[in-house]
Amino acid sequence: MPAPARLAAADSSRVWCVSGRRVWIFEPEGDEVAASAIPEELASLAAGGGTAVGATSAGVLVWLDPHSGQAVARAPIGGSPFVVGGDDAVWAIDPASGRAWHLTEPGTAGEPVAVGDVELAAPLGDRLWWTALSDTLLRDGAREVDLGHAAAERGAIVACSGAVWVSVHRAVVRVGGWSADTSPPLAAPEGPVRHLVCAGGTLVGASGRRGLFTLNPAVDASIQHHDIDLGGELHALVAAGSAVWAFPSERDEARVVALT
Repeated sequence: MPAPARLAAADSSRVWCVSGRRVWIFEPEGDEVAASAIPEELASLAAGGGTAVGATSAGVLVWLDPHSGQAVARAPIGGSPFVVGGDDAVWAIDPASGRAWHLTEPGTAGEPVAVGDVELAAPLGDRLWWTALSDTLLRDGAREVDLGHAAAERGAIVACSGAVWVSVHRAVVRVGGWSADTSPPLAAPEGPVRHLVCAGGTLVGASGRRGLFTLNPAVDASIQHHDIDLGGELHALVAAGSAVWAFPSERDEARVVALT
């Protein structure tokens, strides 16, 4: 790539990233699909369900074509929103107004949902779980779970294998996505980390300083550490199927790790 990636997103079929003045699209294994000029100055980027959506600082959502990267639809929602993706869903969130939109058809934002002062968020099915800067709770609009960790003590959150996972100090906290049950924290080699993703049902976390850590809840009793060189501190980490793409902050490249 011409420069370190500024934004990145992925779903099971595509990886999108913004590098220089272009949007690049890749297959999960690394083959390039397309590259095109960025249609807007995007402030965030998310993917889910076969498409990518960007948000501008002017409050406009931009849907990108999965084959060309060009804009196929726009929707102004105002404010200063950011977008999050996961579980084949994309949500737009405006912390200033405390609203969120479940994005379905290109160009359609739907009715907003009240969410308050969102810090970080993770889609799970048709629900959105989020944390706020002001307290220690994880919410989905109907339920609240006390994580016992303030914002400064938390890292990334992600939905994976029917649960929501939160990175904390040298551990990961699990909250059941449907029953909101909690389990004892699982020890991790580092944390809180800024990057957690779900790769084909496997939880993956990293900062870029100590390789990757993984947990497949179906077979693993504990978190596994993998001493892999990711090129330094990460700006982004995304998962496309069972492949994980790491984007180092200071390198004009992505490092692709295939999970086995």
